[in-house]
Amino acid sequence: MLPHSLLLKPLVVARNRFGSQRAMINSLPKAGTHLLIKALQGVPGLRRAKVDLHNYHLDRFEQPRDASEPSAPIDVDWPRPVSIRSIEAALVRVRCGRFGTGHFGYSDALRMLLHRHRVRVVLMLRDPRDVVLSHARYIAETAHHYLHGTYLALNEDERIRASIC
Repeated sequence: MLPHSLLLKPLVVARNRFGSQRAMINSLPKAGTHLLIKALQGVPGLRRAKVDLHNYHLDRFEQPRDASEPSAPIDVDWPRPVSIRSIEAALVRVRCGRFGTGHFGYSDALRMLLHRHRVRVVLMLRDPRDVVLSHARYIAETAHHYLHGTYLALNEDERIRASIC
């Protein structure tokens, strides 16, 4: 059996590395975001900030007033533009040693905002085949999802094809 100090070393390294950082966890929906959140919450000194860049939290963010206002798409399967000013107001709540979560695609405006506030992005990747299967099942089982009714009318193969498209 390994000595206690060797077992704790990876946690100490993670705490030291992330404890002075601000981060956003990003992934596709159903790609393991919750697993990564649980893993990071297990690291002493790291805490989750109440900042979530997801479609189901869009009521907390302002929409761009017009096409000239800088915005970034939030969510991946149903991206919606959110004002960069509104995202910035949320990001300032991510303090050192804390992390927020999101499903957001790339945009130059969001990249510059994250860089300006020194917020690192931790990207969770999962085998795309697993993401598709999880997505198809999740929508069929989640009554409040906007595609729930459509997926209920499909058989499993059709749901998988719909999740791919």
